[in-house]
Amino acid sequence: MTQFSGRITTLDSRLQGAARAVGLQRAYFDLREYARARLIDNVDLAENRKHRAIFVHVPKCAGTAIATQLPIAHGHRSAEFLRWKDPVLFDACFTFGFVRNPYDRFVSAFHYLRSDKTSARDAAWGRQFLGQYADFRDFAQAMLSPVRRGPVLGWLHFLPQTYFLCDRQNRVLVDFVGRQESFSEDLATVNERSGLALANQRARTVARDDYRSYYSAETAHLVERIYADDFALFGYSKDPLLGSDGR
Repeated sequence: MTQFSGRITTLDSRLQGAARAVGLQRAYFDLREYARARLIDNVDLAENRKHRAIFVHVPKCAGTAIATQLPIAHGHRSAEFLRWKDPVLFDACFTFGFVRNPYDRFVSAFHYLRSDKTSARDAAWGRQFLGQYADFRDFAQAMLSPVRRGPVLGWLHFLPQTYFLCDRQNRVLVDFVGRQESFSEDLATVNERSGLALANQRARTVARDDYRSYYSAETAHLVERIYADDFALFGYSKDPLLGSDGR
């Protein structure tokens, strides 16, 4: 069973990589999520009627601190998917999500998927696709190759934040987008606007160097290209200390 699951994970990642290469990554991921909703699990938004709030959990953006306080969580379902499931309820609820500096999130996703804190599926994927790299710098350098980055950038934790919070025209679908960098203040705004009483339960983060220390000018520019929409839509600036030329 483990071997079969591993083959499915590999196939899924390869297909995502191929879809990304021809500009169909989002279409592939949407199809997979909708098929899963039909055939495997039953995403029910009914519980959200009580609180009139829906949280869209973007991976690696302090979302666990929020999701664990809600009576029902929807994993990392996108706003577009949740709206598709129940458009009337989605529009009636206060909807929100959090984002993170793309440079920092890219580093965090790599370390998370190589840690012992992941699910069995994520851990298996991490061993197969990230285990060969000595460290993040080695990984980022390898991602300069389109062949190597295709299967990696299709994985959930590396998807652009716009995938989770926007529609296919890159229109933000949620009522409020907070930032991990101003988590306390933005969580207070969520509570005020939603009527929730969420506490700041962010876990102490693993001690790491400043994200700038992980990048060369070349790999920083790669992140800027991959996550160009995240930078533009969520107000993150390209870091001049990383040698960005603004291209």
